Amino acid sequence: HTHSLNVSIYALSLGAELNLNEKDLTSLGRSALLHDLGKSAIEHNIVNKKGKLTIGEYKTMESHPELGHKIVLNMGITDTDILDGIRHHHEKLDGMGYPDNLKEDEITLFPRIIGICDIFDALTTKRSYKDAMRTYDALYLMKNRMPKQLDTNILNAFIRMLHS
Repeated sequence: HTHSLNVSIYALSLGAELNLNEKDLTSLGRSALLHDLGKSAIEHNIVNKKGKLTIGEYKTMESHPELGHKIVLNMGITDTDILDGIRHHHEKLDGMGYPDNLKEDEITLFPRIIGICDIFDALTTKRSYKDAMRTYDALYLMKNRMPKQLDTNILNAFIRMLHS
């Protein structure tokens, strides 16, 4: 749950940097907090595996945005921005993301924000299977290895937000 809290804090700070209004910030914070909820429906031994995932396990993990989307729908959440942030936070501008292989303008603002915050926290947090990257190294990787995947304007705003 620490990762979800981190992503939510980063997303709220980034949303403020982007001058989102209070209503949108509230929805963005909720979406970011719940972005990985679908992992609760995946076997514990896969989610917490210390080694490399098999192809089948990786495919199972890729289902977590859809599972989370279904869970929050069943909880009665109908805010399309929240739902979109949960379902599409792994979509990439080049169409190589999941679960719906969206690209470019098909990806709305919340998934773009949450995706950047999710990647940054994953890179800069120590996990059982990897060490944490330094902030500079993570941002360098995101800027230089992912320019066709991430929204450059939002990533630049994220960097400004971290700097201030």
